[in-house]
Amino acid sequence: MNVKTIIYSDSNTLTPEKLQENIEFNKKSNDKIIYYYINGDSEYLIHGKYADEILNNIYGLIIRKIDNYNYYNNYIINLMDSLNLKKIKDLQCGWNGNTYLVEYINRQLVFKLEKMDVYDKSLPLTSEYFRQIDFDKQIAKKYPNKFMTLIKYDIIDNCDFIHPKTEEVLEKADIKRKERFIRKNSQPNCYYLLYTHF
Repeated sequence: MNVKTIIYSDSNTLTPEKLQENIEFNKKSNDKIIYYYINGDSEYLIHGKYADEILNNIYGLIIRKIDNYNYYNNYIINLMDSLNLKKIKDLQCGWNGNTYLVEYINRQLVFKLEKMDVYDKSLPLTSEYFRQIDFDKQIAKKYPNKFMTLIKYDIIDNCDFIHPKTEEVLEKADIKRKERFIRKNSQPNCYYLLYTHF
């Protein structure tokens, strides 16, 4: 990248007028300036011609040290063993999380695993994890014939899970989706949800 200047600012200083000024100045500088707006949750709002390349390089630092596919498979096998689960088959690997059909105490259940994103700890329902648990308690348990219900759930500290679709997301997602994906998958913890299976 032929970038001459990188400017870091607190996200609290960002206004619509300032963003527009940055965009215009970036164009006049022939895309030689990159602006980072950083907040306390390590979220980056990046503007500039090289934004995609920067995001890919940042996430590359996380996954470059391992064989992503093999590492992912080994991690899932070991994790399921520790939870007394037997994997039957993969169900879906989305950009947020992965689901599997598993056997647990002679029952077929759905196992979901994903990284735990940052959230406001004073407002638990800002977390995807806690929202899903709350939905189970408030809605699903009351209508088990219409919704899958939770059997078990927990947070896994210092989780080594690496998302198997990293390359696909970085190639296909728009800049905001990439920012969210990188932030979420850079966090130290995971969570799992074990659901009934229709």
